[in-house]
Amino acid sequence: MARRGRPTLEESGRLKERIVSAAITMFVARGYAGTTIEDLCASLGIAKRSFYSRFVSKAELFQAAANTYTAATIDRLPPVEPDSRPAAVQLLDVCEDLLRYFLHPDIIAMERSLVAEAGRFPEIVPVLEEVRHRAISRFDPILRLVRPPDAGEIATDAQLLWDLTIAPPMRAAALGLLPCDVTQQLLSVTGERIAFFLAGLTLSRPGALEPSQETAHVKQRN
Repeated sequence: MARRGRPTLEESGRLKERIVSAAITMFVARGYAGTTIEDLCASLGIAKRSFYSRFVSKAELFQAAANTYTAATIDRLPPVEPDSRPAAVQLLDVCEDLLRYFLHPDIIAMERSLVAEAGRFPEIVPVLEEVRHRAISRFDPILRLVRPPDAGEIATDAQLLWDLTIAPPMRAAALGLLPCDVTQQLLSVTGERIAFFLAGLTLSRPGALEPSQETAHVKQRN
């Protein structure tokens, strides 16, 4: 029987995709610490040398898995395109998309394990931060419509809005205090927080909406 030669670039690429796909499933189910290269290779029926010829370490694999998972989910959300509706309503749409993504049971399970393990595995922190920053940047197109010209860095405002609207329910869900579900009550609370946020930005502009008007827009959206 003739010996099989080295795999082609196409075959090698397919194996790399299989490794990443299997790693996503394993990271979600077991967390970072519970996922081992030995178990991953065994599940795929490949030798460890095949793994290490494609990935230097588990940390590099996690980065590839996180980027692939993000590209398959959050990066496929509809693009944020400003329109003529009130900013409060548009921002609530953005928040709803983000909440539906980050409150998914798989994401919350990953969040629980990774936050618990970040101290022992600091190499995973930059990967988590990159995903978060990509999510936060979805606020930017709408915020450009309402921020005063001299308000400073838009990233600061986007971070504050994230901290008001997305971070609290994520933390509550990770602690088991909130179901992994986007309810009408959660959207109502999110709308109130958006109106509170916008009040701090818009009242400094001539002709800006009063906070009560922003709240009214969100209530109409709900």
